[in-house]
Amino acid sequence: RYTRMGYWMRGAPFGYSSRRVETGNGKRLILERLPEEAYFIEKMFELRIQGNLSDQQIIDEINKLGYVSRKYNRRASTDKTQITARMGNNKLSLKRFWLYIANPIYAGVIHEKWTEDQPVKAQFEGLITFADFNAANHGKLTLSEQDGVVTITKRDVPEFQLRKGSHNAEYPYRKAVTCPICKRPFFGSAAKGRYRYYPGYHCNKRGHHFRVPKEKLENAVE
Repeated sequence: RYTRMGYWMRGAPFGYSSRRVETGNGKRLILERLPEEAYFIEKMFELRIQGNLSDQQIIDEINKLGYVSRKYNRRASTDKTQITARMGNNKLSLKRFWLYIANPIYAGVIHEKWTEDQPVKAQFEGLITFADFNAANHGKLTLSEQDGVVTITKRDVPEFQLRKGSHNAEYPYRKAVTCPICKRPFFGSAAKGRYRYYPGYHCNKRGHHFRVPKEKLENAVE
């Protein structure tokens, strides 16, 4: 409920520190700019907006400036006083860079499952403006605000690039009908041939190989 009101409820993301403040809803958590980390986030957006460097060149430049991820300890599940590994302190990677650039929290917008996948204007200032966020994402994501309501628009992607997951309408029996060998649910995908694709249900990642054409299995089920 507090997340949907624009407050923060967990550990602060990179670039921010958290602080409790008195509000009309009691003492609540907000995020504030953490100078030693926010500098790198702002620099990433600045270089992406300029457009003079490729993403890999931007990452190399940020790493030269001294970027490292936060350090944290991994603890044993049975004894929280026991440290099993020391994590973090890593250089910036391409995947991490893309996650930073696409995260609307840096524009002061909370967008997560606790907001029911609806963007919410945060009760604190972001590190960048909406215009900078939109420019850095090159139209792939666009933030806008009208009458206090924030919206995130995603650019349409080709059908073959959509992440359909297990609810792919093209393979209705995927994750439902089981393999006759290992009794675990089928995967569903299309194998690429020389001239066309061959859709089918298969189980080939568990030490054996079994595949049946999509039309044959669906006709049998029907």
